[in-house]
Amino acid sequence: MLSEVRGFLVPSADVEFGSVGLDSLQTIEWLSMLEDRLGFYFDLEDLDFHSLRRQSIADVLQFLNKTAAGGSPA
Repeated sequence: MLSEVRGFLVPSADVEFGSVGLDSLQTIEWLSMLEDRLGFYFDLEDLDFHSLRRQSIADVLQFLNKTAAGGSPA
């Protein structure tokens, strides 16, 4: 889904989310796509975008999965 927003394939889930090159609007667009596909609403007030940018894509997805499952954000 990141490739749909950014327009190129992301080489690995180990890549830092911030290095993908999404600006804040594109990040929100990506989260909206996830919401539509997963049927879950992410409260953007709970997300620390600066923290997410320094994590790997895999870590960001794990965080969002935990949030969707009712876990508390780290």
